[in-house]
Amino acid sequence: MAKTTPILLSTLALALTNAQSGFEALTLDDAHALANELEAWKATPAGQAAATLGLLPTPSKLESTEVEVSELERFFAAKEAVARLQREQPSAIFSIATPFALLTADEFKATVARSFEQSKRLREDMQVETRQLQAIGKNSVDWTTHKCLPEVRNQGKCGSCYAFAAVAVAEFAHCLATGEKVDVAVQQLVSCDYRSGGGCDGGSANAAMDTLSRMPMCLAADYPYTSGTTKVNGECKSSACPTKKQLKIGSAVRTFGENNLVASLQLRPTAVTVEAGNDAWRFYKGGVVTSCPGKRSDHAVLAVAYGTENGTAYYKIKNSWGPNWGDNGYIKLQRNAPNTSSGMCNVGEGPMYHRLR
Repeated sequence: MAKTTPILLSTLALALTNAQSGFEALTLDDAHALANELEAWKATPAGQAAATLGLLPTPSKLESTEVEVSELERFFAAKEAVARLQREQPSAIFSIATPFALLTADEFKATVARSFEQSKRLREDMQVETRQLQAIGKNSVDWTTHKCLPEVRNQGKCGSCYAFAAVAVAEFAHCLATGEKVDVAVQQLVSCDYRSGGGCDGGSANAAMDTLSRMPMCLAADYPYTSGTTKVNGECKSSACPTKKQLKIGSAVRTFGENNLVASLQLRPTAVTVEAGNDAWRFYKGGVVTSCPGKRSDHAVLAVAYGTENGTAYYKIKNSWGPNWGDNGYIKLQRNAPNTSSGMCNVGEGPMYHRLR
């Protein structure tokens, strides 16, 4: 949005005439200050990422001033949500410094859920470990500084979280077994692996992990990720890759529960499914999340650590929303939270890993 214009101010005046509460109760001076704050947010890395990813309200059939008022209302609502979350969860830090600040709660939920729509149907594709895994009595484990851990990546406009989670856990397992760090082509899974799901319309991390354990893969340098900007699967071009890498990883396994997640994390980073389409994830900036709806998983990510922060036990999760989201791309969820059958945000619902070779 450009600097506040007289036309915008008159539009705001009309919108605020029947002030009741919330945004409508703002004075013109308050609205002007809010507009300047919004302008400053747009210049931040988070705001620029929002513009790049198409996460700002679009003109469509609206006049430009109407779009600007809509943005102000959304920005005001975002600030209100952040304040509420901070009151409810003092152990975490929430902020408008997120690319998702101008999405409504419903829009954000729908955006996240698109990555995961087909995974329920495909979950039976992998081996299931029902026994209790043996955990060693370690108070903390952290793989974030290990040479084998891939950098934080960004799935962009494509609903491909399942592919990013699967590739991350497979790359690490291969590196741990061989000492070789590889950068596997996520685009190959999105464009070519129909068994894993619908590309940018979501899919199954466990099915993608099974593919990675069986099929030679292109490298990202030969088959770069483009769906994050195009929002389309793209034609499969894996046959054009000059070389392919057969990862030295064992079969993909899915297990259950937080105890098994801890046991798995002691050996390697572990893919998990979570319920992320909520305000706690939308506005997360640091600390430990201690409250989450957790009704249904809608996102696949990589658990990379567990430990304790200021007396609160946590899991550290590596996301695929880029470094401008969260704590440089990471989030911490409370570990062994009370009154949760499958962990905070469903983190213990179905941990997935590769058997090590």
